[in-house]
Amino acid sequence: MALTAVTEGPDPCCGPIAVVGVSGDELCRVSSQQAANVGQLKKIIQELEGTPVTQQWLLVGSRVLLDDDDLPAGSGGEVVIVTLLRAPPPKGVVIKKVTHHSPV
Repeated sequence: MALTAVTEGPDPCCGPIAVVGVSGDELCRVSSQQAANVGQLKKIIQELEGTPVTQQWLLVGSRVLLDDDDLPAGSGGEVVIVTLLRAPPPKGVVIKKVTHHSPV
């Protein structure tokens, strides 16, 4: 089930953005009115879907979207499909296993 960000109403100019995984399953849907650029879209995706901004690669077709890029726009309210690729955590992020030792 896809998550949807709440909006004031449909945008007659630019359609919503459907964020899909590589499997094609819709992960969330965002109104193009909610973000001014791709960087802001990534923050909304993190809130709705959970993937940290630093681990998101967004594509339209085969084109990678950069944080400062304008949002892709569909004509006449068409849904724009954006593919989310999840990257591994950035280098320098260490995940430690926590163990509990009982006193002897």
